Amino acid sequence: MQGREKISRLDSRMMIPFRLRAAAALGISVVADVLDYVAAPLFATPLIGDVTDAFVSMVLYSITKSKKAAVINALEFIPVIGDFIPVYTLSTLIWIYEETTKRRQAAAAAVREKKVPAQHIDATRPAGSKVKGETDLKALASRRYARWKRI
Repeated sequence: MQGREKISRLDSRMMIPFRLRAAAALGISVVADVLDYVAAPLFATPLIGDVTDAFVSMVLYSITKSKKAAVINALEFIPVIGDFIPVYTLSTLIWIYEETTKRRQAAAAAVREKKVPAQHIDATRPAGSKVKGETDLKALASRRYARWKRI
């Protein structure tokens, strides 16, 4: 294998698109929560329920690699709380929200470093926020209209 570098498992996991990982985690968590409600008598038995909960938690952690989601998934082991709250779905939705927030912030930071021209920056920044030296487009349009009107 000359010229090729080995890709570690972590690197290969990161090459999987986020949307695919999010869809897989959300699908698994919804199915696990539905089965938890539908097959409640089966999963209420101590050994079977705990083994399946541990398996689902392990699979979700291998997809998300989120410690916060793993702690929230551990609530499934509490007898009454884990039976009535869709813990897996909630933890996966929290993970998806945090990941998308991180990705948006990273994209905004990358745009700021590239020094995007003022006419293109509106697509990457919320309305009303200005950078030093940048003119508001509404103010610019009103000034040009005032000049045109004087002529």
